[in-house]
Amino acid sequence: MRKCFIIYILIGLSVLLTSCYSSMEKEYYSDQTVFIEDIGTIQKINDKRSATGAIIIEIKCDNEDFSANIYGTADFCLEGENLNILLKNGLLDKISVGKEIKYISAPRYFGDGYDFPIVALTIGDEELLSFDEGYKNLMDTYRYIFW
Repeated sequence: MRKCFIIYILIGLSVLLTSCYSSMEKEYYSDQTVFIEDIGTIQKINDKRSATGAIIIEIKCDNEDFSANIYGTADFCLEGENLNILLKNGLLDKISVGKEIKYISAPRYFGDGYDFPIVALTIGDEELLSFDEGYKNLMDTYRYIFW
């Protein structure tokens, strides 16, 4: 009985901590002024759609705020409705390692393994995802989090 009680306490604490991080992210992202535009070169593309429903792109960033490791690169996440829009606009045919892209994201890092969300993406002169649409879709992922 005592073991079950401890397990329930640990599960409750993990749920509480997870929801705290989500509400911190929602509060941070709700301020549109934290999002900045940057240009970077794709270093790696990790298509995790079958496992997590996302594509992770490692980018060598021009802006030091995004350089989360010693190599000057950071991981950016394309997921949810933003990924659907990008795929519909031909993302997989237009990105490749070594390709330069222009993107908008917010540089705050929310812990180990965190991938920055991309809310706008342009390749060459073609806008594949606008900020207005991408930002709205990002904020929709937090609609059930209350603070």
